[in-house]
Amino acid sequence: MLLGLEANASRGDLIRADLYAKSRRVLDRLAELGIATLNRSGFPLVEIPLADADDLDALGRFLFDQGIYVTLAFYPGVPRHEVGFRVQVTAANTDEQVDHLLEVLGASAARFRFRTA
Repeated sequence: MLLGLEANASRGDLIRADLYAKSRRVLDRLAELGIATLNRSGFPLVEIPLADADDLDALGRFLFDQGIYVTLAFYPGVPRHEVGFRVQVTAANTDEQVDHLLEVLGASAARFRFRTA
């Protein structure tokens, strides 16, 4: 625990700035694609709702096959209009991993219908 506090004191601001920048890239890409998200905070948990809740299984499989692991948000766990998935960006993600996520989001948008922004 003390090492964590020391890391926070010495480089916590840099880590948080990097995490914010990675999250911002994901949110900007979604905006470019016209995809709605419930995320207005810029925090690294990004919810992405589908236009058709019945596509969730196929989309989850597509993302997994592309090497993207997400948390699926099924009805009735969420309201039907919020069915989709959640992406968690972490400080441990590399820029290359975020690049890959952005590419896969583009490919997903070409294949599936998302709620529009």
